[in-house]
Amino acid sequence: MQTKDCPVKLWCYRDIFNTRFNLSFHPPRKDTCKRCDLLKVSIEAAKGEGDEAKAAQLKGEHELHLRKAEATRTALEAERQESSSHEAFTFDLQKVLSLPKLSTNEVYYCRQLSVYNLGIHSLTTDKVTMNVWDETVASRGAEDIGSCLLQYCLALADVGIQTISAFSDSCGGQNRNHKIALIWMHICEVSNIQEINHKFLVSGHSYLPNDSDFGVIERATQKSCELYVPDQWCSIIEKCSRKNPYTVVRMKQDMFVSASDLVKHCTLR
Repeated sequence: MQTKDCPVKLWCYRDIFNTRFNLSFHPPRKDTCKRCDLLKVSIEAAKGEGDEAKAAQLKGEHELHLRKAEATRTALEAERQESSSHEAFTFDLQKVLSLPKLSTNEVYYCRQLSVYNLGIHSLTTDKVTMNVWDETVASRGAEDIGSCLLQYCLALADVGIQTISAFSDSCGGQNRNHKIALIWMHICEVSNIQEINHKFLVSGHSYLPNDSDFGVIERATQKSCELYVPDQWCSIIEKCSRKNPYTVVRMKQDMFVSASDLVKHCTLR
């Protein structure tokens, strides 16, 4: 059956699709989980070989993995409640910030100074603290991360906080090790804090609020073509968020502590 309807131009379809539908497309903004990707490929391979029993077993492992990730995420969201004696926060280390930052292409091949930034995001107050130092002051190992946490938690103890819930990823070299555990015990020993719960998010699913905080810094960095000293990074971090300004703590060498004496007296690791 023929009709005399005149087809519309391509721009009309494009205009309707872009303005009248709540749809959008973009590449993934976050990295995917290695275990999830491996299980998905294995399930597809098992189905292709006709091995339904193995496919069902792999599906069960994948569902268990997702349930574990969701349980930790639920625990994190449940901590978003203000309390006079309880504090919950997440912490993570931003990727290395390099100096000097110049538009000259020769800089890429030169030895640059590394600047480190440990972000601490309070879940109860939504305030963000950035601890900044460079490699001439300290490194980025477990003791250096623990030193920043020590300063932050002692400040919480001074305002009456007694219990703490801390969330982080499962990085063994920085967060999930016996030195951090000993520093937590030291904090409870020397302050009024009675209990600290450190919870690790499942690897590949640790979408912490710190990632969004670091994204704000990176967007602000794009407007700065030339940076020469670490204090310029601190100024950018302080000014990058207008609605919720970040508090910058410039870490000095005497603010970093060593856990070697605690390790010596630890008989059970």
